[in-house]
This record gives sequence, C-alpha cells and structure tokens, in this order.
Amino acid sequence: MKYFFSLLFLSLSVSAFAQPGYPPTRLETKPNTIYKDSAEFNKVFAELYPLIKPTPNPRERAEAMLSHLGMQFRARGIDSAKAYDTAMKAIDPNMDREILYDAYRKEFTAQELKSLVNFFKMPVGTHYLEVEGSLFAARNSMIQEAVARKVFEAIMPMMTKAAENARKAQPIPAPLAPAPPHRKKPQ
Repeated sequence: MKYFFSLLFLSLSVSAFAQPGYPPTRLETKPNTIYKDSAEFNKVFAELYPLIKPTPNPRERAEAMLSHLGMQFRARGIDSAKAYDTAMKAIDPNMDREILYDAYRKEFTAQELKSLVNFFKMPVGTHYLEVEGSLFAARNSMIQEAVARKVFEAIMPMMTKAAENARKAQPIPAPLAPAPPHRKKPQ
C-alpha cells in the first residue's frame, strides 16, 4: 500500500511537468537561428550575465557531485582520482553561460532583456535575485507537493476502501494439512 501511494505521488509529480508545452515557452528557437536583434542581444546579455551568474559554478557543482559519489566509487572498485579527472575534463566551465544564454534568447528580445538588466540593477531587482531560488521553489515544487498531498488525502479513503473490498473478495485459502510425522529410516 505504501509503495502504491509513493508511486501515485511520483506519477502525479512527474506528469504535471511532462505535459506538452511545459515549461511554457513564448518563442521556440531552432539551432543556428539568427534573430534581427542578435548583435544587441549579445551586448545586453554580456551586461546581464554577471548579474545572474549562478553560484556554485559548473566546476564547483561537479566537485560536490563527485564528493558524494566517493563511497559508490569505492564499492565498485573505481579509482576516485581517475573518476574525478575524467569528469572534470568533461565539464565546460562556460556551460552555465551557454545554458542561460539559450534560455534567455528563447524567451526575451534584446529590448526586454535590457529592461531586465535595468531591473536587476535596482535594489528591488538585486533583492529579487537573492531570493529567486526560494520563490522558484514555491512556484514549482512546493505548489506541486501541496497539490499532490491534497489529491492523496482526498483519494486515500477511496483507496483504503478499495483495498479492503479487494481483500474481502479474495477467498480465504484452506489451511494446509499438517506435515506427516518425521520417521527414522530403518538401518
């Protein structure tokens, strides 16, 4: 039963994010798309990036991941130093900038981006950037968890009753006959 509800919760959580068009996008970009405002956008993004640059950086994130994998490396006989070197060679230190550039390019024009830069340079914008993580969590995962919890609470009585009915509908198996007494073989 516990497994069923865990699976239900997981499926509700995942299905909410697996809908077509989620996350909602205003502008679909295609590789190598050239925008009329590309030169201006690049200039404005260069001004925006230092304001939104995520911490930790990709290298620090990879190091944190690898430090958590140490016991798994040992359990599998993997040389952790070699794993570290291999993983760190795969990390592009600019990947965060590229990911953010693509995301902002997909959603904003150069003019809109300039408005964001102006906002983020104001005290309220700076404060927004400081609390953005908790706001994002509230807008996404916290709401999703609350909805899933309410759905679970609402259907729990039906699920319990269905499980009880299923148990009652199953025939009770006849008791097994007792095992014959153990006899010694004649010698």
